[in-house]
Amino acid sequence: MQSQNATRIQLHPFIVHLIEDWNRGRALHPSDTPSAAEVTRLIWDSEETGGTAYFPDDNANPLHLADLLKAISKDYFGGHQWRAMEDYINRLTAKERRTLTLDEFVGTFYNVLRDFGAPDGGVADEGRRPLGEFAVAAKLIFDVRAQPFVNMAWTHIEGAGEPDYATILEETEAKVRLLALGCVYLDFCSIALGEHESPDFETWAEALDMETYCLGQLVGTDHEACNEAESEGEFRRRALTVLTDQCRPELFAAMVKGCGDVNALYSALWRNCHDTTADGEEWRVTSATGAAYEFVAGGLLRCHDYD
Repeated sequence: MQSQNATRIQLHPFIVHLIEDWNRGRALHPSDTPSAAEVTRLIWDSEETGGTAYFPDDNANPLHLADLLKAISKDYFGGHQWRAMEDYINRLTAKERRTLTLDEFVGTFYNVLRDFGAPDGGVADEGRRPLGEFAVAAKLIFDVRAQPFVNMAWTHIEGAGEPDYATILEETEAKVRLLALGCVYLDFCSIALGEHESPDFETWAEALDMETYCLGQLVGTDHEACNEAESEGEFRRRALTVLTDQCRPELFAAMVKGCGDVNALYSALWRNCHDTTADGEEWRVTSATGAAYEFVAGGLLRCHDYD
């Protein structure tokens, strides 16, 4: 789908237009048009936003709802999805935009909020691409507040193009890098928030369909702890601890280069870890944040034993 319009459509007035059409439909056919609460339920009542904001129809004015949709995207998800949806409507044809209903739009918008992806499965804005076949596993590994950081970091680590893994071992190595990114995020949050959590390598590996024999080939025969594992599950956990530790320097170098410097990488982690919306704010290092900063500046190396 490709719009032929030269003038770029802005998302906020487009939402206002959709809501005005919805209001007219409610006035003409109230029994056939979903209520404001029904239309917006997916977003307002979602676990991701953590709140409810049901609107009676007489309070569902276009500007108010449009402002709230924008606020949900900006405040809870860093704003990327807002730009992705704006790109989406600009790829629609004029006819597709005219026939798009408010409830269809909100359904698409909710999916983008939830998955942090492109609405039509295409390449997201600013050169980012979705995590592709790893996207489902990434939703399990990372909580919602981490999604902006994950997509930014993954672009720096893997590049913005489609992956081209020549062998199953290369693909497994990419999966290990994703797990290492999950370990880094958990480690940072454990320091910054005091909420210790070890990676669930068993569940993560299953979600990524990682073959044990591939892990064996990657880890080799020189690691005593892996050689002494008494079960396949124990071997996977030990091998993944070794492999994710080994690739942390690679992740650190790629993310520092992509972000610009260590301070920018630290700021990106801190903002997502704390679910804040301070656009572009560089976080000052204080006694409360010093340990987290040292973790980043020290190369994102594992800072505690995993259970």
